[in-house]
Amino acid sequence: MNSDSVSEEEKAGMHRLEAHDPSTLAKPQDLMQYEMTIASASDLLARINPDHPEMSRIPKYVGQILRNSLTLITPTLDPIGVATDPLACSANHSCEPNASVLFDAPKLTMRSLAPIKKGEEVFISYVDNTDPFYRRQALLRLRYRFECKCSKCQLGIDGRENAWAKPLENLAPKWASLARDMDSTENYSAGPENYLGESKAEVDMSILQGSVYHDYEPIRQQKDNNLAIEALEKIMRTCKQSEMWPITRQPYANVRVDIASRMLDQNRVALALFQMAKTYFLIDPILYPQDFHPVRVVHTWNLAKTLVQAYSSPNDPSQTVDPGVEQLFQRGFDFVVPVWKLLKKLSVDVVKSHGARSRLTFMVHTLTEQVKDGIGMQNLVQIERDPLGMWREFEKWAHYLE
Repeated sequence: MNSDSVSEEEKAGMHRLEAHDPSTLAKPQDLMQYEMTIASASDLLARINPDHPEMSRIPKYVGQILRNSLTLITPTLDPIGVATDPLACSANHSCEPNASVLFDAPKLTMRSLAPIKKGEEVFISYVDNTDPFYRRQALLRLRYRFECKCSKCQLGIDGRENAWAKPLENLAPKWASLARDMDSTENYSAGPENYLGESKAEVDMSILQGSVYHDYEPIRQQKDNNLAIEALEKIMRTCKQSEMWPITRQPYANVRVDIASRMLDQNRVALALFQMAKTYFLIDPILYPQDFHPVRVVHTWNLAKTLVQAYSSPNDPSQTVDPGVEQLFQRGFDFVVPVWKLLKKLSVDVVKSHGARSRLTFMVHTLTEQVKDGIGMQNLVQIERDPLGMWREFEKWAHYLE
């Protein structure tokens, strides 16, 4: 670490970070990644300078990156790589964080999720803190080698993220039988991330939960939209038809977001909008209570953009109008009302979530001004009054699809 582009303070911060080594990597694939990365880095450095003084430290550096790296994301939270920053990586974890880490081009920022007093510790979440208790704990032990004892984890299985739609003992016999059949081949119940308890009902549900997560995790790498949607719909059917998953329990909530995105890629705009409306009205307020939570803001931005797309599609020769959108027009739905109300609020929330100079803030404010100019100030007054109750009609979309 002799690069002049790295300050002495940053170098010292990197050296203080804990590192993985072969003894702390539990999964064979993680150990393989560790060894292959060391080999590649060593080979590259040897080609440049075989006597480089940092050569012997490569295993430690690789271990530090694997243990401390942050997911590099776009302003709209799409993952594009990994990043390591000694200051951000020194922040401790909480499943009830008071800050989030965001990236904007080359810049990393930490944005508060709650008021933070001078001298108060800043916490970020290393994992998806909307996951159930045992899954969060298992992931933290696996990658970071510690047991979380934050305020949320102190609730254990009594936390909101662990709630089922009904008592586990009420699982229908056909689903309990299916769970036992699945476990005989896949052994889902053995994973600590799926653990729910020792009773028969708890074991059966841990198997079903394990199968859902097992099916969901590889889908994000699936490039074929048809195959991805088919797999996502299968997961949603399990969650719905088993009658055990509330719509806010993971991964049911995340599956809904992903299937809406895939539907948009296929120009199934109306179906995507109905799924996004359910997320906006019924799910995000529970999972992300702050209006300005970055995830909630991004979901709202995607919903607003899609409404604009639907509204403009009949007059845009480059777009094929989705038949579902045509039906909404035929029924007299006025897209301008939800578009304007969403953008007006989003223009305030995005500054809190991403910062005034963020690219996402720029995009939100640009679209808001375009819509305002297109509507005209006189019409905006009428739109905000909403005499025909278009916002109430929009809210009904949240109940159109399961």
